[in-house]
Amino acid sequence: MNQKIWEDYQEVPLNKAIKKVTKSHRRVMDLIDRHSTEEIMTRKYVKWTKTSHLYSYFAANTYKHYEWAMRKCEKMASEMEGQP
Repeated sequence: MNQKIWEDYQEVPLNKAIKKVTKSHRRVMDLIDRHSTEEIMTRKYVKWTKTSHLYSYFAANTYKHYEWAMRKCEKMASEMEGQP
């Protein structure tokens, strides 16, 4: 999936990519805000999470994903510094 996203967005200018990420982040945060702390932190509160809680899904698709992406970007940037 990441490869497909990468391919689809190669020609998107940086300012448009930043707008898309910002809009997507805002939508996810709005979704999170619609849930109570109890709904987010209680295991099995939502059946489809099985033995988990919504927090693990929200975390995986927000800050944990952003940390991963930042590491990838930093690695790419350092590799590009060494190129002529």
